[in-house]
Amino acid sequence: MISRHLTILSIAVALLIAIPVQAMANLITAASATFSCGPPASFTATFIGIDLDPTHSYQVNFTLTATSPTGTVLSTGPLSQAIPPGRSGDFSVTYVNGTAANIVAGITYTLAGTASLYDITAGATTSTVSVTFPNNPNSQITCGNQGGGLCVQGSKANANFNGTPIYSGSSIWFNANLKSSGIPSTGATVFFTGSTVTINNTTYPVPNAQINFMPSATCASTTFNASTNTWITTVPVSGNTDDIFFDGVALGVGTLANIQNPVVWNGTFSTNTPGVSIQWKWGAAVYKAFTGYDGLSVKPSHSLACGINNGDQAGTPENPVTQKQLIGGARGGGGSNFTGSWSGTFNVTPVCPH
Repeated sequence: MISRHLTILSIAVALLIAIPVQAMANLITAASATFSCGPPASFTATFIGIDLDPTHSYQVNFTLTATSPTGTVLSTGPLSQAIPPGRSGDFSVTYVNGTAANIVAGITYTLAGTASLYDITAGATTSTVSVTFPNNPNSQITCGNQGGGLCVQGSKANANFNGTPIYSGSSIWFNANLKSSGIPSTGATVFFTGSTVTINNTTYPVPNAQINFMPSATCASTTFNASTNTWITTVPVSGNTDDIFFDGVALGVGTLANIQNPVVWNGTFSTNTPGVSIQWKWGAAVYKAFTGYDGLSVKPSHSLACGINNGDQAGTPENPVTQKQLIGGARGGGGSNFTGSWSGTFNVTPVCPH
């Protein structure tokens, strides 16, 4: 009888060994959110994950709550953030400037939240994580009557175009990158807003930018949020000394046979973290034709870019069709100078309120 039981046990073990163990895939691995008092009170949430199946469609579903000491719960959500179709492997997406309604000044709220990766194709949730709040100490927020108290500093960066005429139908790809110092190990968020480029006394608007320095990020990524007209770049905290793309605009300006130098890029930097300093510069290259921002595959950093392992500069459009349209002009000479030559470096230290 004992021998028979041992035989059955051996068969069962053999069957278990023979059954393949499916590797974990399609996972959300980290979620973080930053709350700002405003006005209006708002939040930005970033989600990171791995091993997406490029044949499936995905979105991140999430809910955030703020609980007062008396137990009043303010809930934001459920909300969702789509992941661009065809994305495979690792991903990082950001939900920008959500409204955090009903936060009352003078009350300390405790923040919490969950985020789930939802496989739209399969109709199933694959994984769920808790949301962290790296820029809100103790996962709390207390808003004063005067709003958010961001550290702010404007900056103006001048550079000259070369003498190559720019003809109607082409586009100038203005792209800016930065390095930073003073980023704490818990991370920080830097904003660039109110940005404009001035050429021959004509001023053109530039999208806003948000740079998330996150301790949970392992590589740099960038996306363009068309609904908020904002470039969202996420980078590891340890990557703050790399050249990080943060803002760009493609301008069709008609024929420019004579450039009145210098060309000026203006904007305002702000951050929720005191002590952060920024060093930024910009380039400009001319393309005969230019696709929409979503199709550019902009390289988010020089050496830390997710899934891009080449020597191209931060801000390079990696789309090969776009690259074939490169010509001389602005601050570039064509060839493989996809960003144009860099301006000088401009230093900014946002000033914090007292």
